[in-house]
Order: sequence, then C-alpha cells, then structure tokens
Amino acid sequence: MSSLKSLSIVEKPKVAGFRCPQNVKCGQYDWESLKREFMLGDFKTLKEFAQAKNISYGFLRNKAKGWTQEKRQLSKTKSQLVVEKTLQKQIEKASDYNTLHVEFWDRLLDLVWQALHDEKTIKTKDAE
Repeated sequence: MSSLKSLSIVEKPKVAGFRCPQNVKCGQYDWESLKREFMLGDFKTLKEFAQAKNISYGFLRNKAKGWTQEKRQLSKTKSQLVVEKTLQKQIEKASDYNTLHVEFWDRLLDLVWQALHDEKTIKTKDAE
C-alpha cells in the first residue's frame, strides 16, 4: 500500500491559475492504486473517498470520472457471482443428499431381497 505521504500529493493540471488544494503538495497520485482502493473498498461515494484520502473532492471528481458507475457495475457483478456460487453449493448439497438417499434405498432393497430369498428366514404355512 502507498504511504500516506504519497496519497497527499496531487497531480498539478496544466491550467493557468491552478493552485494546489490546502495542505496538499503538488505532484502525482498513483491513480491506479487509488482507483483499485475505491473500487474494492467500502466507500459509497467519491466524496467519502476524497475525505478519507484527504484529496480535494472537486479534483478527485474530475480525475475519477466513471468510477462510481464502474463500482456499481462491479458490485452488481459481485452480487450475481455470490448468488450463483451459493446456488451451486445448494445444488451440490441437494444432489449429495439425494445420492445418499438412493444408496440407502438400494441397500434396504438388497436386504429385503436377501431376506425373501433366504431359506432360513422364509417359512411357509407348513413350517417348512
């Protein structure tokens, strides 16, 4: 993870009259790392993320266009994958239960078959 010092540096845009936000040194951010942290973190909004990282919200908003929509899509995809994985586990559990049930039923039928065909266990009316 980047040090806090590197997170308090912003890229100076090439705009006449630009001044760095208060308490921030001009330089460069590692935007890929910041984007990854925003996408994978519990941040709901860019404003919340900017406050947590001590970055000017206006500056971040301009650099992070599309991040919020991308995060929503990522969250939606994640939820779909969680549902699919959960359903797969439930299917496997039900299948295992059904397989076990069939195996026990087969064993019971074998025991009944053996008992019905074993001369020692079957007696006729004549006690034979």
